Amino acid sequence: MKKIYLIITCVLLSGTFFTQIFSDNFDSYTVGQGLVSQNPTDWDTWTPSTPNEDVLISNTNSASPSNALYFSSNLPNGGPEDIILRYASVYTSGTFTLDMNILVESGKGAYFNMQETWVVAQVWAIDCFMLDNGTLELSSGGITYLTSNYPTGTWFNLRMEIDLTANNWELFIDNSSKGSFSNTTNSIGILDFYPTNSAANGGNDISGFYVDDVSYDHTPDSNLCLDPTRLDFSNITNNSADISWISTETAWNLEWGTSGFTQGTGNLVPSTSTTNYTLTNLDSNTVYDVYVQSDCGNAVTSSWIGSTFTTLNTAVNINNIYSIEEFKLFPNPTNGTTYIDITNNDNKNISLTILDINGKIISTRDYHFNGTMKLPIFVNNLERGIYIVKLSIGESVQQQKLIVQ
Repeated sequence: MKKIYLIITCVLLSGTFFTQIFSDNFDSYTVGQGLVSQNPTDWDTWTPSTPNEDVLISNTNSASPSNALYFSSNLPNGGPEDIILRYASVYTSGTFTLDMNILVESGKGAYFNMQETWVVAQVWAIDCFMLDNGTLELSSGGITYLTSNYPTGTWFNLRMEIDLTANNWELFIDNSSKGSFSNTTNSIGILDFYPTNSAANGGNDISGFYVDDVSYDHTPDSNLCLDPTRLDFSNITNNSADISWISTETAWNLEWGTSGFTQGTGNLVPSTSTTNYTLTNLDSNTVYDVYVQSDCGNAVTSSWIGSTFTTLNTAVNINNIYSIEEFKLFPNPTNGTTYIDITNNDNKNISLTILDINGKIISTRDYHFNGTMKLPIFVNNLERGIYIVKLSIGESVQQQKLIVQ
Protein backbone atom coordinates (compact mmCIF):
# COMPACT_ATOMS: atom_id res chain seq x y z
CA MET A 1 0.00 0.00 0.00
CA LYS A 2 1.91 2.99 -1.19
CA LYS A 3 0.04 5.71 0.62
CA ILE A 4 1.37 9.25 0.59
CA TYR A 5 0.01 12.23 2.44
CA LEU A 6 2.06 15.30 1.70
CA ILE A 7 1.58 18.91 2.68
CA ILE A 8 3.96 21.26 0.89
CA THR A 9 4.18 24.93 1.82
CA CYS A 10 5.54 27.16 -0.92
CA VAL A 11 6.10 30.89 -0.89
CA LEU A 12 5.96 32.65 -4.24
CA LEU A 13 6.41 36.40 -4.14
CA SER A 14 3.92 37.44 -1.44
CA GLY A 15 1.57 34.45 -1.77
CA THR A 16 1.42 31.20 0.16
CA PHE A 17 -0.17 27.98 -1.05
CA PHE A 18 -0.43 24.36 -0.01
CA THR A 19 -0.53 21.14 -2.01
CA GLN A 20 -2.18 18.07 -0.52
CA ILE A 21 -1.45 14.68 -2.11
CA PHE A 22 -2.97 11.22 -1.60
CA SER A 23 -1.79 8.06 -3.33
CA ASP A 24 -2.58 4.36 -2.95
CA ASN A 25 -1.27 1.55 -5.16
CA PHE A 26 -2.82 -1.25 -3.00
CA ASP A 27 0.40 -3.27 -2.92
CA SER A 28 0.73 -3.96 0.81
CA TYR A 29 -2.85 -5.10 1.35
CA THR A 30 -3.70 -8.78 1.75
CA VAL A 31 -4.93 -10.36 -1.50
CA GLY A 32 -8.46 -11.74 -1.34
CA GLN A 33 -9.55 -9.46 1.49
CA GLY A 34 -11.58 -6.25 1.36
CA LEU A 35 -9.95 -2.85 0.88
CA VAL A 36 -12.18 -1.01 3.37
CA SER A 37 -11.80 -3.73 5.99
CA GLN A 38 -8.01 -3.26 5.78
CA ASN A 39 -7.94 0.52 5.51
CA PRO A 40 -11.12 2.09 6.92
CA THR A 41 -9.25 5.32 7.60
CA ASP A 42 -9.01 6.32 3.93
CA TRP A 43 -11.63 4.17 2.22
CA ASP A 44 -15.26 3.51 3.07
CA THR A 45 -18.30 1.77 1.64
CA TRP A 46 -21.11 3.84 0.15
CA THR A 47 -23.39 2.52 2.88
CA PRO A 48 -21.33 2.68 6.11
CA SER A 49 -20.41 -0.65 7.71
CA THR A 50 -21.67 -2.72 4.77
CA PRO A 51 -19.10 -5.50 4.12
CA ASN A 52 -20.70 -6.75 0.90
CA GLU A 53 -20.02 -3.34 -0.69
CA ASP A 54 -16.28 -3.72 -0.05
CA VAL A 55 -14.02 -4.57 -2.98
CA LEU A 56 -11.43 -7.36 -2.85
CA ILE A 57 -7.72 -6.88 -3.40
CA SER A 58 -6.53 -8.81 -6.48
CA ASN A 59 -3.09 -9.81 -7.80
CA THR A 60 -4.45 -11.28 -11.04
CA ASN A 61 -3.67 -8.10 -12.96
CA SER A 62 -2.12 -4.77 -12.01
CA ALA A 63 -0.62 -1.71 -13.63
CA SER A 64 2.21 -1.62 -11.09
CA PRO A 65 3.34 -4.73 -9.20
CA SER A 66 1.62 -6.42 -7.66
CA ASN A 67 -1.95 -5.63 -6.51
CA ALA A 68 -4.99 -3.78 -7.83
CA LEU A 69 -8.72 -3.47 -7.15
CA TYR A 70 -11.08 -5.65 -9.17
CA PHE A 71 -14.75 -4.75 -9.70
CA SER A 72 -17.25 -7.06 -11.38
CA SER A 73 -21.03 -7.19 -11.83
CA ASN A 74 -23.59 -8.62 -14.25
CA LEU A 75 -26.58 -7.05 -12.49
CA PRO A 76 -28.70 -4.61 -14.52
CA ASN A 77 -28.24 -1.91 -11.86
CA GLY A 78 -24.67 -2.89 -11.00
CA GLY A 79 -23.06 -3.57 -7.64
CA PRO A 80 -22.98 -4.64 -4.94
CA GLU A 81 -19.36 -3.41 -4.65
CA ASP A 82 -19.40 0.32 -3.92
CA ILE A 83 -16.43 2.04 -2.30
CA ILE A 84 -15.68 5.70 -1.70
CA LEU A 85 -12.65 7.86 -1.00
CA ARG A 86 -13.42 11.11 0.80
CA TYR A 87 -11.04 13.82 -0.27
CA ALA A 88 -9.12 15.75 2.37
CA SER A 89 -11.55 18.60 1.87
CA VAL A 90 -14.57 19.55 -0.20
CA TYR A 91 -12.86 21.42 -3.00
CA THR A 92 -14.57 24.39 -4.64
CA SER A 93 -11.56 26.38 -5.87
CA GLY A 94 -7.95 25.89 -6.87
CA THR A 95 -6.61 23.14 -9.14
CA PHE A 96 -7.50 19.49 -8.50
CA THR A 97 -5.96 16.50 -10.31
CA LEU A 98 -7.31 12.94 -10.14
CA ASP A 99 -5.08 10.22 -11.59
CA MET A 100 -5.56 6.45 -11.88
CA ASN A 101 -4.75 3.44 -14.05
CA ILE A 102 -7.68 1.37 -15.33
CA LEU A 103 -8.12 -1.85 -17.28
CA VAL A 104 -11.64 -2.51 -18.56
CA GLU A 105 -12.03 -6.14 -19.59
CA SER A 106 -13.02 -6.73 -23.22
CA GLY A 107 -16.78 -6.86 -23.70
CA LYS A 108 -17.41 -5.24 -20.31
CA GLY A 109 -17.79 -1.73 -18.91
CA ALA A 110 -16.63 0.40 -15.97
CA TYR A 111 -17.86 3.37 -13.98
CA PHE A 112 -16.84 5.89 -11.33
CA ASN A 113 -18.23 9.21 -10.13
CA MET A 114 -17.40 12.15 -7.91
CA GLN A 115 -19.87 13.51 -5.37
CA GLU A 116 -20.31 17.23 -4.75
CA THR A 117 -19.68 17.08 -0.97
CA TRP A 118 -18.63 14.63 1.74
CA VAL A 119 -22.22 13.34 1.92
CA VAL A 120 -23.12 10.59 -0.57
CA ALA A 121 -26.28 10.36 -2.66
CA GLN A 122 -27.03 14.09 -2.70
CA VAL A 123 -25.44 15.58 -5.83
CA TRP A 124 -23.32 13.73 -8.40
CA ALA A 125 -20.68 16.23 -9.58
CA ILE A 126 -19.58 14.00 -12.48
CA ASP A 127 -20.28 10.50 -13.81
CA CYS A 128 -17.70 8.63 -15.89
CA PHE A 129 -19.23 5.80 -17.96
CA MET A 130 -16.84 3.50 -19.83
CA LEU A 131 -19.01 1.35 -22.07
CA ASP A 132 -18.15 -2.10 -23.44
CA ASN A 133 -17.72 -0.67 -26.97
CA GLY A 134 -14.85 1.63 -25.90
CA THR A 135 -16.93 4.78 -25.53
CA LEU A 136 -16.22 7.03 -22.54
CA GLU A 137 -18.79 9.59 -21.44
CA LEU A 138 -18.54 12.32 -18.80
CA SER A 139 -21.94 13.58 -17.71
CA SER A 140 -23.97 14.78 -14.75
CA GLY A 141 -27.60 15.54 -14.07
CA GLY A 142 -28.68 14.54 -17.55
CA ILE A 143 -26.06 16.76 -19.22
CA THR A 144 -23.40 15.05 -21.36
CA TYR A 145 -20.25 17.16 -21.15
CA LEU A 146 -17.76 15.07 -23.11
CA THR A 147 -17.73 11.88 -25.20
CA SER A 148 -14.49 10.15 -26.17
CA ASN A 149 -12.91 6.70 -26.55
CA TYR A 150 -10.67 4.60 -24.34
CA PRO A 151 -8.57 1.46 -25.06
CA THR A 152 -10.38 -1.74 -24.04
CA GLY A 153 -8.73 -4.89 -22.70
CA THR A 154 -5.51 -3.11 -21.74
CA TRP A 155 -4.23 -0.78 -19.06
CA PHE A 156 -4.52 2.96 -19.67
CA ASN A 157 -4.01 6.08 -17.59
CA LEU A 158 -6.97 8.32 -16.89
CA ARG A 159 -6.35 11.80 -15.53
CA MET A 160 -8.76 14.64 -14.83
CA GLU A 161 -7.32 18.12 -14.35
CA ILE A 162 -9.94 20.41 -12.85
CA ASP A 163 -9.44 24.15 -12.47
CA LEU A 164 -12.24 24.77 -10.00
CA THR A 165 -11.55 28.50 -9.81
CA ALA A 166 -12.08 28.87 -13.58
CA ASN A 167 -14.56 25.94 -13.77
CA ASN A 168 -12.57 24.13 -16.45
CA TRP A 169 -12.62 20.30 -16.35
CA GLU A 170 -10.20 18.51 -18.72
CA LEU A 171 -9.89 14.76 -19.42
CA PHE A 172 -6.63 13.04 -20.38
CA ILE A 173 -6.26 9.45 -21.62
CA ASP A 174 -2.64 8.27 -21.66
CA ASN A 175 -1.54 11.93 -21.38
CA SER A 176 -3.58 12.94 -24.44
CA SER A 177 -6.24 15.59 -23.87
CA LYS A 178 -9.71 14.46 -24.89
CA GLY A 179 -11.41 17.80 -24.33
CA SER A 180 -12.58 20.14 -21.59
CA PHE A 181 -15.84 21.65 -20.34
CA SER A 182 -17.52 23.73 -17.63
CA ASN A 183 -19.54 21.84 -15.04
CA THR A 184 -22.79 23.07 -13.50
CA THR A 185 -21.66 21.34 -10.28
CA ASN A 186 -18.22 22.83 -9.68
CA SER A 187 -17.44 21.17 -6.34
CA ILE A 188 -16.00 17.75 -5.39
CA GLY A 189 -15.75 15.87 -2.11
CA ILE A 190 -15.85 12.11 -2.80
CA LEU A 191 -14.55 9.61 -5.38
CA ASP A 192 -16.82 6.56 -5.83
CA PHE A 193 -16.11 3.30 -7.69
CA TYR A 194 -19.11 1.15 -8.61
CA PRO A 195 -19.30 -1.70 -11.14
CA THR A 196 -22.09 -0.96 -13.60
CA ASN A 197 -22.54 -0.94 -17.36
CA SER A 198 -26.26 -0.36 -17.58
CA ALA A 199 -28.12 -0.88 -20.84
CA ALA A 200 -29.98 2.32 -20.01
CA ASN A 201 -26.68 4.16 -20.50
CA GLY A 202 -25.72 2.26 -23.66
CA GLY A 203 -23.93 -0.68 -22.04
CA ASN A 204 -24.60 -4.43 -21.96
CA ASP A 205 -25.23 -4.82 -18.18
CA ILE A 206 -21.83 -6.51 -17.70
CA SER A 207 -19.09 -4.71 -15.81
CA GLY A 208 -15.54 -5.87 -15.11
CA PHE A 209 -12.53 -3.65 -14.51
CA TYR A 210 -9.28 -3.24 -12.54
CA VAL A 211 -8.16 -0.02 -10.84
CA ASP A 212 -4.60 0.73 -9.71
CA ASP A 213 -2.42 3.65 -8.60
CA VAL A 214 -5.17 6.03 -7.49
CA SER A 215 -3.94 9.49 -6.51
CA TYR A 216 -5.10 13.06 -6.28
CA ASP A 217 -3.60 16.42 -5.46
CA HIS A 218 -4.97 19.88 -4.91
CA THR A 219 -3.32 23.28 -5.17
CA PRO A 220 -5.36 26.17 -3.75
CA ASP A 221 -5.58 29.34 -5.78
CA SER A 222 -2.71 31.50 -4.52
CA ASN A 223 -4.86 34.59 -5.15
CA LEU A 224 -7.60 33.37 -2.82
CA CYS A 225 -8.04 34.24 0.82
CA LEU A 226 -7.70 30.87 2.58
CA ASP A 227 -10.25 29.67 5.11
CA PRO A 228 -9.15 29.27 8.73
CA THR A 229 -9.33 25.74 10.17
CA ARG A 230 -9.57 23.96 13.53
CA LEU A 231 -11.89 26.33 15.40
CA ASP A 232 -11.47 25.20 19.05
CA PHE A 233 -12.74 26.26 22.49
CA SER A 234 -10.98 26.02 25.83
CA ASN A 235 -11.16 27.37 29.38
CA ILE A 236 -14.95 27.49 29.23
CA THR A 237 -16.53 28.95 32.36
CA ASN A 238 -20.02 30.14 33.22
CA ASN A 239 -19.33 33.55 31.61
CA SER A 240 -16.28 33.27 29.34
CA ALA A 241 -14.50 31.06 26.80
CA ASP A 242 -11.22 31.10 24.89
CA ILE A 243 -11.37 30.63 21.10
CA SER A 244 -8.50 29.62 18.81
CA TRP A 245 -8.06 28.67 15.17
CA ILE A 246 -5.37 27.86 12.60
CA SER A 247 -4.70 30.03 9.57
CA THR A 248 -1.88 31.16 7.28
CA GLU A 249 -3.42 34.60 6.78
CA THR A 250 -2.68 37.61 9.01
CA ALA A 251 -6.07 39.07 9.99
CA TRP A 252 -9.48 37.63 10.82
CA ASN A 253 -13.07 38.65 11.48
CA LEU A 254 -15.00 37.05 14.33
CA GLU A 255 -18.78 36.98 14.83
CA TRP A 256 -20.58 35.33 17.73
CA GLY A 257 -23.94 35.14 19.42
CA THR A 258 -26.41 32.81 21.06
CA SER A 259 -27.06 29.64 19.10
CA GLY A 260 -29.18 30.11 16.00
CA PHE A 261 -28.46 33.80 15.45
CA THR A 262 -28.45 35.07 11.87
CA GLN A 263 -25.01 36.04 10.65
CA GLY A 264 -24.80 39.77 10.23
CA THR A 265 -26.78 40.37 13.41
CA GLY A 266 -24.25 38.93 15.89
CA ASN A 267 -21.40 40.47 17.86
CA LEU A 268 -18.68 41.37 15.35
CA VAL A 269 -14.98 41.54 16.18
CA PRO A 270 -13.31 42.94 13.03
CA SER A 271 -9.71 42.56 11.91
CA THR A 272 -8.19 40.81 14.91
CA SER A 273 -4.51 40.07 14.31
CA THR A 274 -4.11 36.96 16.49
CA THR A 275 -5.49 33.46 16.07
CA ASN A 276 -7.13 33.47 19.49
CA TYR A 277 -9.73 35.53 21.30
CA THR A 278 -11.50 35.49 24.67
CA LEU A 279 -15.26 35.97 24.86
CA THR A 280 -16.45 37.53 28.11
CA ASN A 281 -19.70 38.62 29.77
CA LEU A 282 -21.49 35.50 28.54
CA ASP A 283 -24.65 34.00 30.03
CA SER A 284 -24.31 30.79 32.00
CA ASN A 285 -25.55 27.42 30.71
CA THR A 286 -26.03 28.89 27.22
CA VAL A 287 -25.11 27.58 23.77
CA TYR A 288 -23.15 30.03 21.62
CA ASP A 289 -22.31 29.97 17.91
CA VAL A 290 -18.95 31.35 16.79
CA TYR A 291 -17.81 32.12 13.23
CA VAL A 292 -14.35 33.12 11.97
CA GLN A 293 -13.18 34.22 8.50
CA SER A 294 -9.84 35.34 7.12
CA ASP A 295 -9.63 39.01 6.14
CA CYS A 296 -7.04 39.54 3.39
CA GLY A 297 -7.70 43.25 2.88
CA ASN A 298 -9.15 45.18 -0.03
CA ALA A 299 -12.58 43.66 0.72
CA VAL A 300 -11.21 40.14 0.06
CA THR A 301 -12.30 37.58 2.67
CA SER A 302 -12.53 33.82 3.01
CA SER A 303 -15.61 31.80 3.78
CA TRP A 304 -16.84 31.72 7.36
CA ILE A 305 -16.17 28.61 9.44
CA GLY A 306 -18.30 27.99 12.51
CA SER A 307 -18.59 25.94 15.66
CA THR A 308 -20.48 25.93 18.94
CA PHE A 309 -19.88 25.66 22.68
CA THR A 310 -21.92 25.76 25.89
CA THR A 311 -21.05 27.82 28.96
CA LEU A 312 -21.09 26.20 32.38
CA ASN A 313 -23.89 26.56 34.90
CA THR A 314 -23.49 29.55 37.26
CA ALA A 315 -23.71 27.30 40.27
CA VAL A 316 -20.72 25.23 39.18
CA ASN A 317 -17.52 25.67 41.13
CA ILE A 318 -14.88 24.95 38.50
CA ASN A 319 -12.40 23.80 41.12
CA ASN A 320 -14.79 20.99 42.07
CA ILE A 321 -15.22 19.45 38.62
CA TYR A 322 -12.83 16.70 39.62
CA SER A 323 -14.11 14.06 37.21
CA ILE A 324 -14.85 16.20 34.19
CA GLU A 325 -11.69 18.27 34.15
CA GLU A 326 -9.94 15.10 33.00
CA PHE A 327 -12.72 14.18 30.57
CA LYS A 328 -11.06 12.79 27.47
CA LEU A 329 -12.22 10.88 24.43
CA PHE A 330 -10.13 7.98 23.19
CA PRO A 331 -9.45 7.21 20.46
CA ASN A 332 -10.04 10.64 18.92
CA PRO A 333 -10.24 10.87 15.90
CA THR A 334 -12.19 7.65 15.47
CA ASN A 335 -14.20 5.80 12.83
CA GLY A 336 -15.85 3.23 15.05
CA THR A 337 -16.18 3.56 18.81
CA THR A 338 -14.67 6.09 21.23
CA TYR A 339 -14.73 5.88 25.03
CA ILE A 340 -14.87 8.09 28.12
CA ASP A 341 -13.61 6.99 31.54
CA ILE A 342 -15.88 8.52 34.20
CA THR A 343 -15.68 8.39 37.99
CA ASN A 344 -18.91 9.19 39.84
CA ASN A 345 -18.50 8.64 43.56
CA ASP A 346 -21.44 10.81 44.63
CA ASN A 347 -24.18 8.94 42.77
CA LYS A 348 -24.97 12.01 40.66
CA ASN A 349 -27.03 11.96 37.48
CA ILE A 350 -24.91 11.57 34.35
CA SER A 351 -25.95 12.76 30.89
CA LEU A 352 -24.02 12.29 27.63
CA THR A 353 -25.08 14.33 24.58
CA ILE A 354 -23.64 14.41 21.04
CA LEU A 355 -24.21 17.56 18.98
CA ASP A 356 -23.25 18.36 15.41
CA ILE A 357 -21.14 21.38 14.52
CA ASN A 358 -24.26 23.55 14.28
CA GLY A 359 -25.42 22.66 17.78
CA LYS A 360 -28.12 20.21 16.71
CA ILE A 361 -28.54 17.34 19.17
CA ILE A 362 -27.70 14.02 17.48
CA SER A 363 -28.28 11.80 20.51
CA THR A 364 -28.52 11.98 24.28
CA ARG A 365 -28.41 9.31 26.96
CA ASP A 366 -28.61 9.28 30.75
CA TYR A 367 -26.55 6.97 32.96
CA HIS A 368 -27.04 5.99 36.61
CA PHE A 369 -24.12 4.35 38.37
CA ASN A 370 -21.77 4.90 41.28
CA GLY A 371 -18.06 4.31 40.82
CA THR A 372 -15.97 4.19 37.65
CA MET A 373 -17.18 3.16 34.21
CA LYS A 374 -15.92 3.30 30.64
CA LEU A 375 -18.74 4.81 28.56
CA PRO A 376 -18.76 3.92 24.82
CA ILE A 377 -19.79 6.29 22.04
CA PHE A 378 -20.69 4.53 18.79
CA VAL A 379 -20.07 6.68 15.71
CA ASN A 380 -20.54 4.10 12.93
CA ASN A 381 -23.70 5.81 11.70
CA LEU A 382 -22.31 9.36 11.86
CA GLU A 383 -21.05 11.15 8.77
CA ARG A 384 -17.41 12.17 8.79
CA GLY A 385 -16.87 15.53 10.43
CA ILE A 386 -16.58 17.34 13.75
CA TYR A 387 -19.01 16.78 16.61
CA ILE A 388 -19.31 18.06 20.18
CA VAL A 389 -19.57 15.60 23.07
CA LYS A 390 -21.21 17.23 26.11
CA LEU A 391 -20.88 15.47 29.46
CA SER A 392 -22.88 16.45 32.54
CA ILE A 393 -22.39 15.04 36.02
CA GLY A 394 -24.84 16.67 38.39
CA GLU A 395 -24.41 20.41 37.88
CA SER A 396 -20.95 20.05 36.32
CA VAL A 397 -20.77 20.38 32.53
CA GLN A 398 -17.88 20.02 30.11
CA GLN A 399 -17.50 19.31 26.43
CA GLN A 400 -14.89 18.06 23.98
CA LYS A 401 -14.56 18.02 20.21
CA LEU A 402 -14.92 14.59 18.57
CA ILE A 403 -13.55 13.99 15.07
CA VAL A 404 -15.24 11.22 13.10
CA GLN A 405 -13.16 9.96 10.18
